[in-house]
Amino acid sequence: MSHCVILNKLESVLIIGGNRYALSKNEVLLLECLYLRAGDVISHDELLATCWPDRVVSPISLPVAIKHIRDVFRKITRSEVIKTYKNEGYSYQNDSVLIIIDDGSAEKESHSAAYTRKEKPDIPIKHVELRILSHLNSTFFIAIMMIIIIIFFMVGDNNIISFVDSDTNSIIITNITTKMNSATAGLPKVKNSMIFKDDFGLVIICDKSECKQQ
Repeated sequence: MSHCVILNKLESVLIIGGNRYALSKNEVLLLECLYLRAGDVISHDELLATCWPDRVVSPISLPVAIKHIRDVFRKITRSEVIKTYKNEGYSYQNDSVLIIIDDGSAEKESHSAAYTRKEKPDIPIKHVELRILSHLNSTFFIAIMMIIIIIFFMVGDNNIISFVDSDTNSIIITNITTKMNSATAGLPKVKNSMIFKDDFGLVIICDKSECKQQ
């Protein structure tokens, strides 16, 4: 078996040495059927039923298709690739041309893999977008609350002071003008936060994610 050809089922062509020879859909089915059962004698009736499914065809259709396939193979060999058995059928010879059957499955898998690679990045991107949006909403909320709280203090009293509690590293903002100990008295020991306290005892604590009233 010194020759090799490609049977492209999607395009219905037989590729021989870079040259493409057109076959009918029925001829493609016929050649595939004979090749896959190389060495077996397949009857006329079975070939007609397999290669011309659900069709009533002329008795001459099969020998005409066989002749066309043989003519194409004569481009590369003078050997009898398909042998006729009188009153029995046809057989593809085992020691003749090697056929690689291309049904397009490799191309489909390639397209599927490419599509999967293209789609996968969308998932983490969406997660990042949601995290960014959540962070922006939280930051916006805290900023608005701080502005409201500061305005509230300023309207109520202009004597606003701020300092850092050395024990908790939290920023204390208050309008209590008495001693420092009075400003921090009764405050929860919350670290790395911003605490608002007015002279009526209202306490609001803001961290990096939310503001809440004590």
